[in-house]
Amino acid sequence: MSSLNINQQPIKENQAFDLIDMPVNKIQAFQTTRINPNNNDIQPSKNKSLSPVAFEHFNLGLHVGDNEKSVLNNRQKLLSYLPNNTNIQWLEQVHGNSVIVVNEQSTTAIKADAIITRASKLALAIMTADCLPILLVNADGTEIAAIHAGWRPLASGIIEETLSKIYSNNQDIYAWLGPCISQRNFEVGNEVKTKFEKLNPQFSVAFKINKKGKWLADLQQIAIMMLQELGVENITTSNGCTFDNNERYYSYRKEQKTGRMVTIICIE
Repeated sequence: MSSLNINQQPIKENQAFDLIDMPVNKIQAFQTTRINPNNNDIQPSKNKSLSPVAFEHFNLGLHVGDNEKSVLNNRQKLLSYLPNNTNIQWLEQVHGNSVIVVNEQSTTAIKADAIITRASKLALAIMTADCLPILLVNADGTEIAAIHAGWRPLASGIIEETLSKIYSNNQDIYAWLGPCISQRNFEVGNEVKTKFEKLNPQFSVAFKINKKGKWLADLQQIAIMMLQELGVENITTSNGCTFDNNERYYSYRKEQKTGRMVTIICIE
């Protein structure tokens, strides 16, 4: 893998959000955690609440079996951290390669795994609990995108599909890759490795064997290689592992029944 402008952004511990410093004016972006921003306590709460323990404190996913009222309250709270009069566009993520372009909010979730807008005050939200969230912004701050990049969307070309719908040149795009399950914890079958190698034999470097003889996949490395191949040179990565840092992040692999975090970006 060639060495381009890849920076690692440290996690800001003991905060409810991971703040994302996009190098473009008038762009707001951040990653939620499982910590409720009204209670900046990294330890699980002992207080009774509307949500089951599996979802505390700040689950934003309506599809995971949590109390609907609690989730809607959390989503309303999320709005208070965005610019005034901002709406959030939610997706029904299906682990595919569908990309939508929106100019105004749809009040119902749209079935897709990536979303693009050129409108201000329209926040794009991607839900994750081990999958890789990717945010894109052009150098002028006039186009933004959010991508749900689990292994299936990546193998289906979700990054290329998204970039193909962005007007800006790929060389003028800044990419941010958020916290996800790290390679040491992401065990996959041989069919996953084979699928990526059929796309490009060079993807073999993103897989290694563990002591049990199982393949371990590096989602961030695969995404970086794909972005580089498409001409995106400015890439920042988070070093957060959702599986290892489970007290801060939701992890589906570790918990099975759990909440969802949101990676969000908007043009102010």
